[in-house]
This record gives sequence, C-alpha cells and structure tokens, in this order.
Amino acid sequence: MRVLVASDGSETALAAAEWAASRLPGLEEAVVLSVWRVRPEAARAAAEAARTPLEERLPGRVRIELRQAEGIPGVAGAILEAARAQPVDLLVMGSRGLSGLEGLLLGNVSHAVVQRSPLPVLVLPATAERRSGESLEASGPLRLVVAGDGSPTALLAARWAAKHLPEAVTAVVSVARFTLPTVASGLAGYQAWEEARDRALRRAREAVEEAARAFAPRRPACELHVLEAHEGSVAGTLVEFAAAWGADLLVLGRRGTSELASLVLGSVTYAVLQRSPVPVLVVPGREA
Repeated sequence: MRVLVASDGSETALAAAEWAASRLPGLEEAVVLSVWRVRPEAARAAAEAARTPLEERLPGRVRIELRQAEGIPGVAGAILEAARAQPVDLLVMGSRGLSGLEGLLLGNVSHAVVQRSPLPVLVLPATAERRSGESLEASGPLRLVVAGDGSPTALLAARWAAKHLPEAVTAVVSVARFTLPTVASGLAGYQAWEEARDRALRRAREAVEEAARAFAPRRPACELHVLEAHEGSVAGTLVEFAAAWGADLLVLGRRGTSELASLVLGSVTYAVLQRSPVPVLVVPGREA
C-alpha cells in the first residue's frame, strides 16, 4: 500500500503519520505532503517531523513534497491536487491541526478533502493524539468495522477494505433506522411501526450480508452485526458500536441510499467524522 500523509506539524498530524506507520499492514511507500502559504521553511519542518516515524518503517521509501497554497480553500485544493498526481492508494490526515498562519489540517479543510477526494481518506481524530511518552505502536491485528447499507458505494468501501486490509479482524455492520410509535398512535399505529421495523431489519440483514461477501474469499469468519437506531441516531449508533467493539478503524463510503439507514450519506459521514473516537476511513463512490 502507498500512502500520502498530509502534515502541518500539529500533534494530530504527527499522530496520523505515526498511526499510518504502525497500524497499516502492507505499507510499501509514503509521500509526506506539507502545504505552505507564507513560510516554506515551516512547511519543510512539518514534513520532516511527520517523515520520521514513516522513515523508521520504510527506510529510503519516504519522500517529501511541498506545495504552495493561498487561503484555507487553497490548502484543501493543494492537498487534492497532490493526491491526484500521486500513484498512492490512501490519503492520511488529522481531523484538525494548527490554527495559526501555517495551519493545514483545520476541520473545514479535512472536511473539504473528504468530500472531494478521488482517493480514500483516513482521518485521525484529535482524541487519538499521542500523549507525551505514549506510543501508538500496534498491539495485535487491526480491528476493522465496515459499515454497509446496501448501496454501491458501501460495497466499494467493503471491497477496498478487503483488498487493502486483508489481515484485519473485521466486523461488518448495518444500521436499521425507524421511528418509535407514540401513545397517540393507537394499536394501528403500533402495528404499522412493527411492520416498518421488520422491513428495516430485513433490509439491514441483506445489506450486511452483501457487504460481508467482499471478505468471503479470505475471511469467511468476519462478524456480522445488525444494529437498531431510533429517531435518526445512525451516526451515534455506529460510533458507539465501533468504540465498544474496540475498533482501530471505521470504514464508510462517501454516499449511500436513503431507503435503509443511509450510513454513508454526507450528513452521516460528517457526523461520524465529528464524533468518532477512532480513526475513520472514507471511501469515495468509485473503484479505488
């Protein structure tokens, strides 16, 4: 696997580089990108800092690229331009970074990159920053949660994970969403709710089984989970499951369907990125 790591020298960016170096199996090559607007020397220092953990794992196979950008929109555009120009499989970045002049990975920048990237993007949350003296070294196999809703994009995300992370311990999940009945609904309302719940659960089971087939050739024993969400709490349900299951990485597609839980619609993906305590990998709606 070849990765592009965006760095601005912040703790989140450095933690993202360390996470990629320690947790991504099959890592073969890395490009460290830093974008500068006023001070190219600061960009160079940020890139060198992120290069260190990658160089330890990939001696001689890590290179630095610097690009100039103007303003916050220009930073996201520079990252995307670099991603399109590189023969890489994955873009890695922090969810937020420095807020000063050289700040690269502000929340709105990472969000813009995820929305527009032609490559899968792995976003490390600020809560995963390495504390002083703490190591992000791997402790056992990567634990992977893959969300499926039956959409083509969710299937692409599952296939990407199966191809690039074949040794991970995997749980494939789907969320069935429905609204709880009110007392005023009466018996007829309750029966209608029960039927809607059954339909949602049936679709969720079908979706999780379909996504799991991407892993069948190599990993027939991956776990399958159907979750229930009430009153539209899809992102919260997914994030809570990933944390409770001990996931190292949560995989989503960038778009989805509206008939099921819409796991991978933009609003849900954004909510997951905002709330997840574990890194999130967002796969765009095309073969990568």
